[in-house]
Amino acid sequence: MKNNLISWLNNKSFYNQDKIGNENQILREGELKALALFHQAANRVPAYVKFLKEHKIDHNKIQTISDFSLVPLINKKNYIEKYSLLDRAWDGKLDNYHTIASSSGSTGTPLFWPRHLQHDLDDATIRELIYTNVFKINKYRTLFSNSLSLGNWIAGMITSATLNLLSQKGYKFTCVNPGLSEEETVKVIKNISPFFEQTVMIGYPPSLKMIIENNSSIDWKKLNIHFLGTGEGFSENWRDYILDLVGQKDKLTTFINLFGSADAGLIGFETPLTILLRRIVTQDNTLNLKVFKESRIPYLYQYDPRLKYLESINSEIVITSDLGQPLIRYNIEDCGEVKTYSQMLSNFNNHDLKDQLNWKLPFVYLFGRKAMVATIFGLNIYPENIKTVLEHKEMQAFFTGRFKMTTEYTQSHNQYLLLSVEMKNGIKASKELEKQIFNHTVQTLRQINSEYNKLFLSVGEKAYPVIKMYYYGYPKYFPLDKIKKHS
Repeated sequence: MKNNLISWLNNKSFYNQDKIGNENQILREGELKALALFHQAANRVPAYVKFLKEHKIDHNKIQTISDFSLVPLINKKNYIEKYSLLDRAWDGKLDNYHTIASSSGSTGTPLFWPRHLQHDLDDATIRELIYTNVFKINKYRTLFSNSLSLGNWIAGMITSATLNLLSQKGYKFTCVNPGLSEEETVKVIKNISPFFEQTVMIGYPPSLKMIIENNSSIDWKKLNIHFLGTGEGFSENWRDYILDLVGQKDKLTTFINLFGSADAGLIGFETPLTILLRRIVTQDNTLNLKVFKESRIPYLYQYDPRLKYLESINSEIVITSDLGQPLIRYNIEDCGEVKTYSQMLSNFNNHDLKDQLNWKLPFVYLFGRKAMVATIFGLNIYPENIKTVLEHKEMQAFFTGRFKMTTEYTQSHNQYLLLSVEMKNGIKASKELEKQIFNHTVQTLRQINSEYNKLFLSVGEKAYPVIKMYYYGYPKYFPLDKIKKHS
């Protein structure tokens, strides 16, 4: 691992223009690395050896990227939750992992994700590309304020770790880690930011918005604020709103959002080009439908296939990467598609695209998560969490168990969790019942979803859900001809 670090510190060519501007070479390298990782995992990862045996796959017969498409997909249910943490590790050992991150699983039982140094180096490589080319940290004295959740959660952990790694390359920046606390972040902004030419605030987009809005006494326009978001997507109107609050006019380089997850790490990233393309289709419904095959606007990112090899299978994103524990054709269950650089740009021949960076990396676009998972402040609320609420004996007397949950926004762009539930036949809504299910929902989420509990302790009532109760068989959400637990 020491040699890996030395090699990374001295590598000046990974993102030189000859490579990042060569679309075919980058795609081919990504394919070869995915195949090589598959064969290594088939030999050295006990769980994957068992998985391939159960599916009667001889890895020696998988020699081309076309062959690779025949390898069965893995997911949380058939792989992560089926095999032990040890069996999913290289050589069945945890000796070479320097840290283990965690996330709340769908049942509330934590899932653990071992990480080794190379994983951090890969993430730092992508961030270096963004920090130097977009935020220009090699030109401006920069303060990074990491307002992501700290502790054993991956986002804050990897952000801090990669900044420490990049500091070893000689970049002149300073990093502080106030965490999810608005109070601590504000202290940093007030007392430290004025000494720097720019401040990059890193956090979940709803949290960043809340910090800016709640502290209008700060002269944000004097601080040259930039943003790095993660955990949530947002609309271009939302981006405009935030940038207007801090007096930033450049819509393409001031707020960069990342796409990642606890299991897959950092996957994709916004670039000035992805933001420009998204702003174009936001104003052109016909073009958006042509490019993305949907009327809604997706989240759009570029990614490096040499680090994360992506496929789109049945409109779901599948990833192959050494993520500490190697994941081979792992379905992350985000709905979206993958396009090459040429495929995407061919849709915009009638537009003057000033892609100054000329990064010919492929694109991934997303419409959100599958299986009705909702997000709030960057964390997941799972259907199983709400089932636990409604299946409690005190709730079963009043509710059928059918529900819908979505992430919604107020007119002032504040995010909240909307939970719609169906009452049993003959039950009528009342203030008392509304209060009862509200209190039980908050209490249960805090008990079974550790990330929600930490959010609640940090932001209080801003984490509260909005709960609407509907009569039995309400046709819009709970038609009687479609009896499901959730839909």
